Amino acid sequence: MLVLVCAVLGVIIGYIQGGNSNSFSLLYIKFGFLVVIACCIQIVLCAIGFTFNLPATVNNVAQAVSYLMVIGFMLLNRQIRFMGLIATGLLLNLIALITDGSTPAAVAFAGTPTSSQTLAPLWFLGDVFSLPQAYPGATGISLGDILVAIGILIVSRDIVLARAVRPQVSRVRYEPKHLAR
Repeated sequence: MLVLVCAVLGVIIGYIQGGNSNSFSLLYIKFGFLVVIACCIQIVLCAIGFTFNLPATVNNVAQAVSYLMVIGFMLLNRQIRFMGLIATGLLLNLIALITDGSTPAAVAFAGTPTSSQTLAPLWFLGDVFSLPQAYPGATGISLGDILVAIGILIVSRDIVLARAVRPQVSRVRYEPKHLAR
């Protein structure tokens, strides 16, 4: 939910700053199917998790695979500015998932880790910040979530402003001496 809010906010800020929707057509994205497959994995995990008791190991491996697919997509599309920030946030969430042994549980009060979280070596990468109750779907968020949200806001703003893609420097073509001016 936080990512969606930041994406919409980034588009609105981009429009306010003079951007337009034609900028989306200028964006070249490689290997978009990785994100689609990762989202399908997450949807299946949520559907199975509510219906069946999935073993934690299977759940963690599937989560890690989906995270790695999205991080790979981000790295393959690093020509888009600030994709590295989003990938860093996802990597922090992946590290928290791997070291905690399960998906990090939300903390009731920000900065107050539960006993299960203090046993994890990198508990501070888990959901240690809480969103205000007025926010829809208020829950705990992690440092990785914050980096992903900021990155999505900046990337969506830059796309609307047509600044998202770094200009590619083309190689100087060979010019024979007899054609030189």
